[in-house]
Amino acid sequence: METIGQRVKRFREEQKLTRKALARKAGVTVSTVSNVENGIRSRPRSLNSLALALGKDPYEVEFGSRTVGGDSTQGEREAQPPALLVQIDLLVQSLPEDKAAMVVDTLEELVTLLHGLPADKIEELANATKAMARGLKSAK
Repeated sequence: METIGQRVKRFREEQKLTRKALARKAGVTVSTVSNVENGIRSRPRSLNSLALALGKDPYEVEFGSRTVGGDSTQGEREAQPPALLVQIDLLVQSLPEDKAAMVVDTLEELVTLLHGLPADKIEELANATKAMARGLKSAK
């Protein structure tokens, strides 16, 4: 069975990217890419960033599946990153490297925090975040 690191390396090589190029694109260090590919980090915090930089769905990078929602009645469809992740990726790419790394680290911490929470708690947090954002916009 192929590991996360092996998949990251395969996807990187398919795109003819160096580790340095992938690291820059993902907003992580070259040593992070190396550690992931060599299996030093079995469930890397940078998984989402690396997946987006590779143009892959994080689920595909982690588990090796190229489809989501496939069953015999619906058929299979190609996995696509959610629109929000694409927007975040574009934002991160527009930032200076040090700021991009800080944003990526913060988002990874958030994903780690949310992972495993029940759906109702995630929805509650999402609603609170939207309310805060509305408050910030109206304060301008």
